[in-house]
Amino acid sequence: LIYPDMGLESHGNNELVDVFGEKTLEIGPGVFGFLTFCKNTQNSFVVEPLELPDNVVKTYTDKGITILKGSVEELELPNIEITYCFNVMQHIWDPIVFVDKLKKISKKILFFEPIETILDDKHLHTYTIENLCL
Repeated sequence: LIYPDMGLESHGNNELVDVFGEKTLEIGPGVFGFLTFCKNTQNSFVVEPLELPDNVVKTYTDKGITILKGSVEELELPNIEITYCFNVMQHIWDPIVFVDKLKKISKKILFFEPIETILDDKHLHTYTIENLCL
Protein backbone atom coordinates (compact mmCIF):
# COMPACT_ATOMS: atom_id res chain seq x y z
CA LEU A 1 0.00 0.00 0.00
CA ILE A 2 1.16 3.52 -0.73
CA TYR A 3 0.23 6.49 1.44
CA PRO A 4 1.46 9.44 -0.65
CA ASP A 5 -0.14 12.12 1.50
CA MET A 6 1.80 10.82 4.50
CA GLY A 7 5.08 10.26 2.68
CA LEU A 8 4.91 6.58 3.63
CA GLU A 9 5.28 3.30 1.82
CA SER A 10 3.89 0.15 3.43
CA HIS A 11 5.68 -3.20 3.24
CA GLY A 12 4.54 -6.78 3.84
CA ASN A 13 6.81 -7.56 6.80
CA ASN A 14 7.16 -6.44 10.43
CA GLU A 15 8.66 -3.15 9.29
CA LEU A 16 5.48 -1.80 7.75
CA VAL A 17 6.62 1.66 6.75
CA ASP A 18 9.81 3.08 5.29
CA VAL A 19 10.61 6.53 6.68
CA PHE A 20 13.57 6.70 4.28
CA GLY A 21 16.06 7.83 6.91
CA GLU A 22 14.36 11.22 7.22
CA LYS A 23 14.29 13.05 10.52
CA THR A 24 11.01 11.86 11.97
CA LEU A 25 9.44 12.47 15.35
CA GLU A 26 6.75 10.58 17.21
CA ILE A 27 5.10 12.17 20.21
CA GLY A 28 4.07 10.05 23.21
CA PRO A 29 4.45 6.61 21.66
CA GLY A 30 4.41 4.66 24.91
CA VAL A 31 5.25 0.97 24.58
CA PHE A 32 3.80 0.43 21.08
CA GLY A 33 5.21 3.29 19.08
CA PHE A 34 4.52 3.63 15.38
CA LEU A 35 8.23 4.08 14.62
CA THR A 36 9.00 0.63 16.03
CA PHE A 37 7.13 -0.75 13.00
CA CYS A 38 9.16 1.34 10.55
CA LYS A 39 12.46 0.85 8.81
CA ASN A 40 15.29 3.31 8.14
CA THR A 41 14.61 5.01 11.48
CA GLN A 42 18.23 5.94 12.20
CA ASN A 43 17.35 9.68 12.20
CA SER A 44 14.14 9.32 14.20
CA PHE A 45 13.16 10.58 17.63
CA VAL A 46 10.40 9.89 20.11
CA VAL A 47 9.27 12.29 22.82
CA GLU A 48 7.91 10.39 25.81
CA PRO A 49 7.13 11.99 29.18
CA LEU A 50 6.63 8.64 30.93
CA GLU A 51 9.21 6.08 32.02
CA LEU A 52 9.53 3.28 29.45
CA PRO A 53 10.29 -0.35 30.33
CA ASP A 54 13.84 -1.53 29.52
CA ASN A 55 12.68 -3.84 26.72
CA VAL A 56 10.91 -0.93 25.01
CA VAL A 57 13.97 1.31 25.36
CA LYS A 58 16.03 -1.48 23.79
CA THR A 59 13.59 -1.77 20.86
CA TYR A 60 13.93 1.95 20.16
CA THR A 61 17.71 2.07 20.56
CA ASP A 62 18.22 -1.08 18.46
CA LYS A 63 16.41 0.70 15.63
CA GLY A 64 18.52 3.84 16.05
CA ILE A 65 15.61 5.86 17.44
CA THR A 66 16.59 8.51 19.99
CA ILE A 67 14.34 8.77 23.05
CA LEU A 68 13.80 12.32 24.35
CA LYS A 69 12.34 12.21 27.85
CA GLY A 70 9.99 15.04 28.69
CA SER A 71 7.29 17.07 27.01
CA VAL A 72 7.33 18.81 23.65
CA GLU A 73 6.78 22.14 25.36
CA GLU A 74 9.90 21.88 27.56
CA LEU A 75 12.39 20.08 25.30
CA GLU A 76 14.82 21.54 22.77
CA LEU A 77 13.83 19.68 19.61
CA PRO A 78 15.68 19.33 16.31
CA ASN A 79 14.19 20.35 12.98
CA ILE A 80 12.04 17.50 11.68
CA GLU A 81 10.62 16.43 8.32
CA ILE A 82 7.52 14.64 9.64
CA THR A 83 5.98 14.50 13.13
CA TYR A 84 3.48 11.79 14.06
CA CYS A 85 0.96 12.29 16.87
CA PHE A 86 -1.16 9.23 17.62
CA ASN A 87 -3.77 9.66 20.36
CA VAL A 88 -1.91 12.58 21.94
CA MET A 89 -3.94 15.78 21.75
CA GLN A 90 -6.45 14.97 24.48
CA HIS A 91 -3.54 14.49 26.94
CA ILE A 92 -1.87 17.88 26.27
CA TRP A 93 -2.30 20.68 28.82
CA ASP A 94 -2.33 23.47 26.24
CA PRO A 95 -2.94 22.20 22.69
CA ILE A 96 -2.28 25.62 21.10
CA VAL A 97 1.21 25.90 22.67
CA PHE A 98 1.89 22.26 21.72
CA VAL A 99 0.90 22.70 18.06
CA ASP A 100 2.73 26.04 17.79
CA LYS A 101 5.95 24.39 18.99
CA LEU A 102 5.58 21.53 16.49
CA LYS A 103 4.89 23.97 13.66
CA LYS A 104 8.23 25.69 14.39
CA ILE A 105 10.29 22.51 14.08
CA SER A 106 8.39 20.26 11.69
CA LYS A 107 7.69 20.53 7.96
CA LYS A 108 4.69 18.18 8.22
CA ILE A 109 2.62 17.18 11.27
CA LEU A 110 0.22 14.25 11.12
CA PHE A 111 -2.45 13.83 13.79
CA PHE A 112 -4.32 10.57 14.35
CA GLU A 113 -6.81 11.27 17.12
CA PRO A 114 -9.91 9.63 18.54
CA ILE A 115 -12.95 11.86 18.62
CA GLU A 116 -15.40 12.47 21.43
CA THR A 117 -13.33 10.83 24.18
CA ILE A 118 -14.64 11.01 27.73
CA LEU A 119 -12.97 13.64 29.88
CA ASP A 120 -11.09 12.43 32.96
CA ASP A 121 -7.80 13.12 34.78
CA LYS A 122 -5.76 11.74 31.84
CA HIS A 123 -7.96 13.04 29.00
CA LEU A 124 -7.99 16.80 29.44
CA HIS A 125 -9.70 17.63 26.15
CA THR A 126 -12.22 16.05 23.86
CA TYR A 127 -12.39 16.71 20.15
CA THR A 128 -14.95 16.52 17.41
CA ILE A 129 -14.37 16.36 13.68
CA GLU A 130 -15.11 20.09 13.51
CA ASN A 131 -12.55 21.22 16.07
CA LEU A 132 -9.80 18.84 14.87
CA CYS A 133 -9.73 20.54 11.47
CA LEU A 134 -7.01 23.04 12.38
